[in-house]
Amino acid sequence: MSRKRIALSIDPEYHELLTKLAEHQNKTVTTVVTDFLEASKPMAIAMNQAFEDLKMAKDFRSIKYHEYLLNRLKNAD
Repeated sequence: MSRKRIALSIDPEYHELLTKLAEHQNKTVTTVVTDFLEASKPMAIAMNQAFEDLKMAKDFRSIKYHEYLLNRLKNAD
């Protein structure tokens, strides 16, 4: 699978910290950042699912409300 590139801006202090971590591990800063992102991937997946669930619930409530209004209009006769 091909990898996608992103531009990432961080403050100088964080860059210095990442540089030191990379030196301690004999890795590049890019590899350290990639490792952090990979480690957080399960949380990102869970957060995405939570947002999707919230959107579905909102859509469901919206549909139910419209059905309620239509029923009220039908029964208003």
